Amino acid sequence: MDGQRLQPEHRPLSAAPNPCRKLTIPNPYQSVTPDLLRNDFKATSLSPERRTNQHPMKHHLMNSTILPTEPAALNLGTLSHFPIQPDRSALDDPHLRWGWACRALDRKGLIVLPPSGAPPAPGDVALVELEAIGNHSRIVTSDRGAVRLYPGNRMVGVFGNRYATDSFEGEVDGTDQLHILTNAAMIGTVRSKHSDSRSPTRLRLVGFVGDAAGQRVNLIERLFRPVTDPVLPARIILAVGSGMNSGKTTTVAALAAAIKNRGHRVAACKLTGSVCNRDLSELEATSVEDTRDFSDYGFPSTYKASAETLRDLFFTMMHDANRACPDFVIVEIADGVLQRETRMILADPLIRKHVHSVLLTAPCSLSALQGVSEVGKYGHQLAAVSGIITNSPLFMREFREASPVTLASIFHDNGEPGLADIVIARTISSHAAA
Repeated sequence: MDGQRLQPEHRPLSAAPNPCRKLTIPNPYQSVTPDLLRNDFKATSLSPERRTNQHPMKHHLMNSTILPTEPAALNLGTLSHFPIQPDRSALDDPHLRWGWACRALDRKGLIVLPPSGAPPAPGDVALVELEAIGNHSRIVTSDRGAVRLYPGNRMVGVFGNRYATDSFEGEVDGTDQLHILTNAAMIGTVRSKHSDSRSPTRLRLVGFVGDAAGQRVNLIERLFRPVTDPVLPARIILAVGSGMNSGKTTTVAALAAAIKNRGHRVAACKLTGSVCNRDLSELEATSVEDTRDFSDYGFPSTYKASAETLRDLFFTMMHDANRACPDFVIVEIADGVLQRETRMILADPLIRKHVHSVLLTAPCSLSALQGVSEVGKYGHQLAAVSGIITNSPLFMREFREASPVTLASIFHDNGEPGLADIVIARTISSHAAA
């Protein structure tokens, strides 16, 4: 099992036997249905017609848009699909680029639906054409190849929201202005950008990707099955940062490898963020027993998700990671402690109950001090501070003079206990006291 990732489609639900002898907790929350999932993402304004026509495990009935009859004259509640003229050949083009965000999508029987109809929602898959190259001049394809983009190229991407303080803020907001939001082919509309980022790469919607029944394909609805009775790992460590690019992923990967090298079984996960192959590749490179992230469950991103969805995703991911019988699970939370979803996760009492320690990363002494203060507001056990701050002996000295919290580097210990030993000891102690 070592070094192998368990694909989402093979992961069991709660009814399947679990090889680990762990405590099964009662379901403390109501599972999120596909309809509720769609409404979690507030960036998408759903029309009354769209909300009315949704039903479990079905998607996007384009009732009012592909018939020539006026929508007001239709009895929308009685229709389930329509005769359409699907375009199958467009998806068979050998030059078509399938973005990495769509890697888990079974392409059998897929068609291209008209670009008209109800507005897109996070998770909707679409065929787009490149109009003008900007910030993203390449994408990572489903087989992890990096390909250069040119105007006129076509690719398959997925609609999603993005929150990146040093890049783009983007939302799912119609189809009039479409941009590439990440190099994994998440698409949406850029609302703001960092001054160092170029203008976004512009896209034109060719059509939505649909199934043989003529319904739009949505990755979240296809891949996410919330577990209602999760079986959780024994020890869970949250890794949060003071902000973006504070050293979280590098520290989490190195910590996971160090704990594994001390003879423990480890799972490493990324719970929130915007889809990017690099983060998961960094975790996979450690050869720990299990790695996974939110995009394995169909989420192109978790930005604008509800607290209920985040909670369901956390417990489902922990349940699936537990199949590898890990001694420790390290869970990376994207962005910083002031970001919306990070605050919701830290504040959730049901998640906090099962988290045994928190690791904070920061780029400098002042951001580390503020991060320690923010994490402390939620009552979590802070194991240590690490990250980019440890590159500077002066930043480390400033922090230690101002805070009693342990500061340690994952790469060098100067004769002091290393970060892995500190996190292991404090996590075990917290778990024993729980």
